[in-house]
Amino acid sequence: LSDAKQVPELARSLVEGISSDSRLLTELRERQVVMKSGARQGYRSGLRDYFDHLGSESSEIVPRLAQKSVLLLGIGGTGSIVLQHLCGAGIGRFILVDDDLVDPGNLERQFIYARSNIGRPKVSVAAEYVRAHTLKAAVEPIRATVDRPFLDELSSTFVPIDLAVLCFDRPPGLSYTLATDVMWEHAIPCIHGGTLCRSGFYGPLFSTSHGSPVPHAFDLI
Repeated sequence: LSDAKQVPELARSLVEGISSDSRLLTELRERQVVMKSGARQGYRSGLRDYFDHLGSESSEIVPRLAQKSVLLLGIGGTGSIVLQHLCGAGIGRFILVDDDLVDPGNLERQFIYARSNIGRPKVSVAAEYVRAHTLKAAVEPIRATVDRPFLDELSSTFVPIDLAVLCFDRPPGLSYTLATDVMWEHAIPCIHGGTLCRSGFYGPLFSTSHGSPVPHAFDLI
């Protein structure tokens, strides 16, 4: 286990029943790749209690969310917090896109990253966060610069995508219109959000299946 690249493969082997080596299982748990049985029970109970507290029917909502796939474009100040809450909600599949490396300046408000992660791709660290804080969510980390060809290919490859959360700001001034146009064309519901020094914004939710206005009906100020 000296090579960290072996860990995801070993985890899959354990899940598939290929290996029953208790030493490997112990180390995977210590690295937070595999959740302990007690933690799994607590995780399920926490999800049920959360939705029941909101007045929702957890027995119906939790299994549905476990089948949902979310595309998260940008895992910075806004995207990293969105990711934390979507993990907590029990989303079953994540497609994470960002081209940045973890920087010391990220640590004061992007809480999924630690000092030991500086210099690593954000998508790699974010994928580790998902695996450590969910039961069995699938995660696809993609380090890439967002442009029109990339978004078209992404939207066609990872089907279905139930929601796209747009939290990136490059290319400057074009990220909003670029992503919302592509998501609209591929009939993927999407919502845009971000923060400035003293303010933030989110929405609206664009969805061809829920009768929302076309993206061009709105101007980002």
